[in-house]
Amino acid sequence: MNLDPGILCFDHCSSRIFCISLPDVCPLCRAELTSNTIPFRIPCPFKRAVQNPCSILVRPTEGSFLSEYEPNDDLHVGVTSSAGILFEFDQRGLTRGTPSDEWNQSLVVFGTGRAENVEFWDRALHLTAGSDQWTSEMYDEVQLNCFNFVIEFLKCTRMNIGIDLTAKRTFIENYVSQPILRTLKYVNLYRAIVRDGIFVHPKDPSKNSLYAL
Repeated sequence: MNLDPGILCFDHCSSRIFCISLPDVCPLCRAELTSNTIPFRIPCPFKRAVQNPCSILVRPTEGSFLSEYEPNDDLHVGVTSSAGILFEFDQRGLTRGTPSDEWNQSLVVFGTGRAENVEFWDRALHLTAGSDQWTSEMYDEVQLNCFNFVIEFLKCTRMNIGIDLTAKRTFIENYVSQPILRTLKYVNLYRAIVRDGIFVHPKDPSKNSLYAL
């Protein structure tokens, strides 16, 4: 599973041209690209769970963002400890361990980089995991799922994050929706390049976005 497909961008013919491999000539005017044509790399949104301790991460329940994910597909969420151990709740019940390869293309939606919070993060994670409700028998896709586990964990941390932690919808709206929208923009760009070889977007000085689809 590719973490970063390496999308490149360069300016030519009053356009921004996106590609995976830099061509020898401009695909629009066929002029040879010179050393003055300096490409830059589009930042990849994906992270490896094992490299992001003290984080809450999401990934598609099935498949990967780049290849299969579509808007409104189900998401799976997990929490990493300070040692990079992943805690996740699904049909198997609560599991913990080194993140599988499925988490190599995930999004970090919440975390703490403050050293003074690490102890509280780990303590809350283990206290939450110690509850007897996180069993395979108790799992329910709607009423008791992976997001319920994360909400209970956040409540246990007692961190003041400015939102109502009693509702999954509130957490999703505040911390998950925007990263997913940004990721879909990246995914659509990648898929357009795979389909057509390049993606061309006329430069618009009135827009701050690097690319628009």
